[in-house]
Formats: sequence, structure tokens, C-alpha cells
Amino acid sequence: MRTVNNGQFRASYNYWFADGILFMEDLNIGRSLTNDMENVILDIEREEHKNLIDHPICYRDSEGIWDAIKWDGNAADFIFLGAVDSEEAKELLMEKINKK
Repeated sequence: MRTVNNGQFRASYNYWFADGILFMEDLNIGRSLTNDMENVILDIEREEHKNLIDHPICYRDSEGIWDAIKWDGNAADFIFLGAVDSEEAKELLMEKINKK
């Protein structure tokens, strides 16, 4: 797990990759992860030298709810999961992916 603390003007968050999914957690420092999502994903792409377009992404927002993101390289499309933990978020996201 990697922790990124960007201060008051950007989101601060933890992130990790597991089971082929990028997980991110809002640390409630500075801007919310939800409101800084595009910048955060671009930062992670640069840091990890990884293209995250169409990569499965789950995140925990500032209220502790887990949802998902579809990333197209420019904008984040938010996908409601309403999960209580990362494991449930993974299961719900995989169900949505497999229904396609």
C-alpha cells in the first residue's frame, strides 16, 4: 500500500493493487478523493508507469462508502456500488464487469 499526502489543495489517499483491481482510500485530508479523482488517477498512472484506461478501479470516499470508477484517460465515470469494505466492492465490481 502506498500513502500519498498532498496537503490541503489536493486529495490525500492510500492506494494498492490487488486481484487486478486498483483500490484507493480517501484519507480525509485536503480535497476529497471524489472531487480530485482525475488528478489522482493521472498521478497513479505516472507513479506506477501504468495505463489505467478501462482498468478496474474501486475507491472509498470520504464517508467510507466504496464505489467504482471507469477511467477513459480524461474523465472518471463514477459507478455506484455502495459497498461497506474493499472485499464487497471487489465482488460487486466483478459482478458488473461479468454482466457485460
